[in-house]
Amino acid sequence: MLGLRLGIPVIVGVKQATEIIRNGTMVTLDVSKGEVCSGAFNAFQEEMELV
Repeated sequence: MLGLRLGIPVIVGVKQATEIIRNGTMVTLDVSKGEVCSGAFNAFQEEMELV
């Protein structure tokens, strides 16, 4: 995978991913859960909400 060699996160094994996720779309990858979510995720903000 070229993306992995360049240090770019990649998504593999998702049927129709190139049809569902368009170029330039911002997504958040949660690799520990195996989830792909639409939009940006601010970990610092969520951490503050938990306190």
